[in-house]
Amino acid sequence: MIWLIIFLFTVIASAQVDIFGYYESEYDHIQLANKSYNFGYNKLRLDLESRPNENVMVGANINFQIFHGKQEWDIVDFIPEYLEIDSAPFSISDSMYLDNIYLRTSFQRFDFTIGKQPISLGTGYAWNPLDIFNRKDLIDPTYEQAGINALRMEIPVMDGGTLDIIIEPDSTWDMSSKLIQLKSSLGSFDFSLNGGNQYHLIPDGNSGYAYDHVFFGGGSIVGELWEFGLWGETL
Repeated sequence: MIWLIIFLFTVIASAQVDIFGYYESEYDHIQLANKSYNFGYNKLRLDLESRPNENVMVGANINFQIFHGKQEWDIVDFIPEYLEIDSAPFSISDSMYLDNIYLRTSFQRFDFTIGKQPISLGTGYAWNPLDIFNRKDLIDPTYEQAGINALRMEIPVMDGGTLDIIIEPDSTWDMSSKLIQLKSSLGSFDFSLNGGNQYHLIPDGNSGYAYDHVFFGGGSIVGELWEFGLWGETL
């Protein structure tokens, strides 16, 4: 992954780059144990896109986050006293990180993307059972999500349809998450048929937790019926 990052930044540096992004600031106040605290952060996100030629696109974004106010906390302050949990202090520090860095290439019969890339599946607002790669924040479902280290191939099929193949590599092929999605449209509706497999961490009575290999199938639909929006997905 390090070599891929170096290569992609080299490509970005050698071609014309489009730069955009946003600035975000948050201020919070909390009352704990008869004491009040102020805290928050300032965040700058820079998105970069470079197109060395018409068939290649390199994308990345860098996040700078600087915290202010109280930055040292103890988890005990946020849980009931009857749980009798020992002190567990933690601190929040300034950070700089990459949410995405990927290379997208277009060939005659398919598009191929490699790297830490944005992946968003399903039609739901707060919960997407078809999206095995991301977990939404129920407090703010529309907030941006970090990219997924994946290989993705999108192949045009039929009349306006797309066969989407996504692999999220892990330590072994069996542990890697895999998904195949066929997307198409019918009338005023867009739909998808999905299938894949993934390892899930599940409770186990003997060892606490264990991995279970799960195969699944499902689909989604979105469109309008008599001027009313209709969408849904199932797994």
